[in-house]
Amino acid sequence: FVNELGGGYGNVGPLVRIAKRLAPYGVKPIYALADPVTPAVVLREAPGPVLSAPSHPEPLRPKAGPATYGDILACHGFGALADLRSLVAVWDVLFALVKPELIVTSHAPTAILAARGRFPVAAVGTGFTLPPAAMPLFPALRPDTASFRPEFQVLENVNALLAERGEAALACLPRLLAVKARLVETIPLLD
Repeated sequence: FVNELGGGYGNVGPLVRIAKRLAPYGVKPIYALADPVTPAVVLREAPGPVLSAPSHPEPLRPKAGPATYGDILACHGFGALADLRSLVAVWDVLFALVKPELIVTSHAPTAILAARGRFPVAAVGTGFTLPPAAMPLFPALRPDTASFRPEFQVLENVNALLAERGEAALACLPRLLAVKARLVETIPLLD
């Protein structure tokens, strides 16, 4: 059960709820979280070992903020092939140690990339953290803000890494989030 971006309970809560529902079927969760400390109280509902998720040590912070989800990816290691390669290598080591049968993610694009072609992935999230994978480009988050890193550059890095790993190239960046199961949830307070 993996969360890589974001903090607090928002991305961990759904993982815990799913782990709790799968417990009667013998699923024993192992968590890899961006913040392994803050959500400790929530993790009591579906206990399991907690590891730190790989993350970019110094994410970029564009002055105007991210314009698309592609910008968010670029800020967190997808903007430079060497950084992306290093992050995926750490996920590879973590997956080799844990030997997952299924990876459940919440806002974890690098983990999804590392698992591609190797492990089944179920992704949970809102429309923000799990935008549709069938569109040619990610939609604008802020129409008044220009993207600081064009999506095609991020896609080039992803496809270069996929080629190194013997995986097929993606036609467009949103396809990165195409996984075995997509569990889109909403926030009742905002619906």
